[in-house]
Parts: sequence; C-alpha cells; structure tokens
Amino acid sequence: MGLYTYKNPITNVEIEIVQSMNDTHEYIDADGLKWNRVFYAANAAIDTSAGTGSKEDFMRMTQKKMTVGDMWDVSAQLSEKRTKSRGRDPVKQQTVDAYKKHPLVD
Repeated sequence: MGLYTYKNPITNVEIEIVQSMNDTHEYIDADGLKWNRVFYAANAAIDTSAGTGSKEDFMRMTQKKMTVGDMWDVSAQLSEKRTKSRGRDPVKQQTVDAYKKHPLVD
C-alpha cells in the first residue's frame, strides 16, 4: 500500500489517499470532481562517500568469500578513514582500552 497525494483543481486543497499499487491512481470526490494527482521528485541519493568507517560500512564492504587478511585490510582502510576525518579512531581506541583492562595483561 502506498500513500498518494491528490490536489483539488478548484480549491488547491491536497489530500493523501492510501492505495494499492494495482489500484487506478485517481481520486473522484463525492461531488464527482476528479482531483489531480501530485507527483513528487524521487527522494533518493547515491552513496558518494566510501563510508564513515562504521560497523555497517565494514559489513557492506566485506564479502562471504574474503580471507581473514582481506578483512583486516578493509578494517585498516576504515580505521584510516576514521583517523583522517575525526583526528583519531574511536573504534581502535575502544579496543586498546578494553585490552588494557583485561586481567591477563600485565
């Protein structure tokens, strides 16, 4: 089900109607007046950056048949991006801090 916008040609009042994709996309009110359908520009964007270095970016950039070394390379690239954009890599710092708190580390 989609939400479709219609505009009254006389009063310019807009309403939104829920219709199936298979419905005829037109609206005729109780007085028999056919309203005009309103079309909006697509609200889409193309990912122009290589990623922010988030967990989601790592999952998107890795594939099932990659080796562990390939994944480490992707991880290093994302770490470098985080360092360049933020001045430091918070993910790397969090890992180092957690390692320092480990009971088996001197």
